[in-house]
Amino acid sequence: MADLIVKRTIDSAVGLRAAGEADPPDALAVYRSRAGEDVFVLEREGVFLLQSKRLIRNDDIEAVNIDPRVKNSNASRKIILTLSSGEKVDVPVDGEDGKYLDVFPIHAFIRRRAVQQRKPTPRP
Repeated sequence: MADLIVKRTIDSAVGLRAAGEADPPDALAVYRSRAGEDVFVLEREGVFLLQSKRLIRNDDIEAVNIDPRVKNSNASRKIILTLSSGEKVDVPVDGEDGKYLDVFPIHAFIRRRAVQQRKPTPRP
């Protein structure tokens, strides 16, 4: 795994595993819920939601948020992506290791990727 940030994110989230040979070529990591089903794939270009078979591209993400009640409510354990169209997409992230919730490192990872994609490329 070439990207140290990807490795640290995987190490920090119980439900996240490194992508393997059976996963799509652009996959960096796959998130599995506590119920044991794969929920989404973190890819180089964005987040692929497995249930809806939808790719949310990093450059289409305007904001990445977490419900403020995340520590007190299992139903609030999700990342809320606001897209450039104004649409809001919930990405469920229910894993935890004691008081350490998977939602926090995955939120940071997605936010970092989205910001990197929005930065203008420097001109020579």
